[in-house]
Amino acid sequence: MKKETKFLKEYKTRINGISVVFQNAPYEEAWGSKVIGINFHSKELEQKICLTLLKHQPILTGGILKYIRSYFDYSLQKMNDEFFGKTKATLSEWESNLDKPINADSAIREKIYAKLLAVFQSKMLVDLLDTVEKDAEPYTDENPLILGNERETYYDQVVGQ
Repeated sequence: MKKETKFLKEYKTRINGISVVFQNAPYEEAWGSKVIGINFHSKELEQKICLTLLKHQPILTGGILKYIRSYFDYSLQKMNDEFFGKTKATLSEWESNLDKPINADSAIREKIYAKLLAVFQSKMLVDLLDTVEKDAEPYTDENPLILGNERETYYDQVVGQ
């Protein structure tokens, strides 16, 4: 018997320190619990979080700092050396207070978001190049380039993989 997928109006969680709310999150009942049907480690979700951070550029909190540091794949020391010039203990304290704004001026914030944009673009380019079909058939009248109206839902993009 196939399990029925249901949807939660809102599902709130933390992803690597940052508070995230999923609207209409899919889940199934299993062993008396709700099992959320979202791949929390997917590239698509990572991209969506980064795009949202880049679009809104919120004040940096410990959770946002922790998320961005993880996205950069930086150690506390490297993050500190590149952006702050404080102690590792200070950064560690900031990251442990997930919802509290950190003590960073606008120039540091702008530098961090500029780096986030550069890293995001670099990762997107690598992903794109990984999907390039080498030596594909040329586009001709018999084999045209098809540009469809591909409208996938969030469920199709992130969950259905």
